[in-house]
Amino acid sequence: MKKTIYFVTASTIIALLSCIFVEIIFQTVPAFYKLLPEDNEKTYLYIIGESSAYGYPYNIPYSKIIQYITGNKINNKDIETVMLAYPETHCLTSIKNMSGISFCIRLKRG
Repeated sequence: MKKTIYFVTASTIIALLSCIFVEIIFQTVPAFYKLLPEDNEKTYLYIIGESSAYGYPYNIPYSKIIQYITGNKINNKDIETVMLAYPETHCLTSIKNMSGISFCIRLKRG
């Protein structure tokens, strides 16, 4: 009986902490996004992926395809692509690079 009570109590605490954590993330991310400086001249595309997104083995990266299809403009703004995809890496590596690159370059919304 005690094990059941402990299990239910622990499960409830974990569920509540998870809800609090998710709520903090949903409140923090939009606030962080609003703090980013807005660039009215460019639209930034962050290419995240693996070797195919990088263009390997055909040397045609997604960024070039997107720029060709859209005429290098989205909503009358020029497109600037930031390539975070690299061959022979995992997609999570690209996401880590994006979090690391945010300290090196200024992320902008546009």
